[in-house]
Amino acid sequence: MELNALEQQCLNLMVDRGVADAALQLSSLSEESVSLSVSHLHLSPISQVLSLLRLGNVPVACIAQDVSQVLSGRLMLMLHADQCLALINALIGKVPTLSEAAEGVVQHEALTEIGNIIISAVVGALDDGLNLQTVLGAPEYSEQKLVELFEHSLQHISEGADSQPANTPAVTLGAGAVHVLVMSLAMVAARCQVTMTLALMLTPVAVATLRMHLKGGTA
Repeated sequence: MELNALEQQCLNLMVDRGVADAALQLSSLSEESVSLSVSHLHLSPISQVLSLLRLGNVPVACIAQDVSQVLSGRLMLMLHADQCLALINALIGKVPTLSEAAEGVVQHEALTEIGNIIISAVVGALDDGLNLQTVLGAPEYSEQKLVELFEHSLQHISEGADSQPANTPAVTLGAGAVHVLVMSLAMVAARCQVTMTLALMLTPVAVATLRMHLKGGTA
């Protein structure tokens, strides 16, 4: 289920607005000019995404948040684990010398805050453009390989669909049914360049709802 040209254009405009807002917030946080842009955006069945990921199953750091209300699914901001420290140093400053355990906690908290800023800004832009009221769950930080991350998230939203109220439309969640809106992001801050991926996993009902709202969107 690919996006048509108009849907692609609308989503690009909305996500561009979201990352521009996130860049302003991150610039304020870091007291440095932060540039954040979208280099690629596409909607694909999760089966295709998983097939591609198996060609490069590398460890990533991930900040994930559940998405509920009109759109239901899970939103994940991912970057290569070896880019995390450079990103934190660029945006927040060098982490003081601490014990290994304490330093890990500080880094995870910093990455969670950065991820929450980006995710919230993009969701806010989608809400504004599509006249939605999305509810975001608490951000969760993890480090694991890409395939395991996507498979865990697929299981997570499948369990969430099973626990929905009785009046919620029935949803069969298989790997071929769930779709992923993949957004490739590039950030430049303090002479540091980091590439990230923002992936919105959507149930079949959420995909249909997204396309319906895109037809009447105000992007």
